[in-house]
Amino acid sequence: MSDKKWKEIIFWFLIGQSIRRIQEYTGVSKNSITKAVGILRAIMIKDIPRVFSGTVEVDETYLGGKKRNKRKDQIIKDIETFGKESNSGFGTTKQPVFGILTRKGKVYAKIVDDTEARDLIPIITKKVKAGSNICSDTWRAYTGLAAKGYVHRTVNHGDKEYAKGTNHINGLEGFWGYLKRQLSAKGGVRRRYLHLFLGEYVWKYNHRGLEVNDQVIRLFKKLTKFSGKKRDQPYRIEHGSNILKGNRPKSIEIYSWFLNRIDKTILGRPVYQFLHFFEYLGYKLIGAPLMTGSKVARHLNEVMKQAGREENFLICGETHCAEIDENARYANSGCILYGTASYLLLDENGVALRRENF
Repeated sequence: MSDKKWKEIIFWFLIGQSIRRIQEYTGVSKNSITKAVGILRAIMIKDIPRVFSGTVEVDETYLGGKKRNKRKDQIIKDIETFGKESNSGFGTTKQPVFGILTRKGKVYAKIVDDTEARDLIPIITKKVKAGSNICSDTWRAYTGLAAKGYVHRTVNHGDKEYAKGTNHINGLEGFWGYLKRQLSAKGGVRRRYLHLFLGEYVWKYNHRGLEVNDQVIRLFKKLTKFSGKKRDQPYRIEHGSNILKGNRPKSIEIYSWFLNRIDKTILGRPVYQFLHFFEYLGYKLIGAPLMTGSKVARHLNEVMKQAGREENFLICGETHCAEIDENARYANSGCILYGTASYLLLDENGVALRRENF
């Protein structure tokens, strides 16, 4: 798409128009707009303050809607998935979300598995500078913040205490209200896409002081950096062997030639099983450096980085280097049978970086 079309899509997206409306206003296909919006949400997730300091508020909430607003099939699905209906309060099956807000007006929110200390404290120590003043309610997960080097102040909502001077979490409560109103206006969001919508509303809240045109400029600049490519050119998905051809050590070239020759023969399967066994054994004994720390792996990664500066492609396969480019230009499979794989997932929500253990 052209720069002009991107800016039009960003503008209508920021003012809350639906995919169908954006299609009418811009003339861009529905599928392209859906992908573009997914990319914009992925960018928004990354565009957050790295560290909070000063006086900050921490709190948790639950997203999932009220029972009276759910369809019967949604209630049945809750029972089948969690063994009970999704009620309010402790033990709810709704999705927990943790948030941090600085009195300067910036907020950070993250989907969490649970709201116990093991889930929340690591996030706080990573995102809040030591020595900062932290305000929270009296939830047990926050016990021990003082021992982590913070000045911890609480308000007891159970006793209807909502502020003690400057000690309160009203700012974060206000953000939770804003977030739930926005999600409610969407008519609900599937749980697997919730992190994208959460990132969108965190970004919009953090930049609410900017005019819409200034928000468009900021997102467009982030888009350019995120893509790492000329915007008018599409990505080309390329197999690693094509990029590395002629740039691999002679031993690797001979090895690849041998595998290609036997691939279609009766010996192909037993030979591959034999090689995979030794690959598995080496990975178990040596670990990831077997695939990532060798001279060959570093050389192959450098070749792809150099190629990625000139062309716009996503690389996959036949590299075994387990490295990924944060600008979403290339991804190597890694030891995908037995180790950690880094890869790019392309779907209707855009490009997402993923890392998984196998």
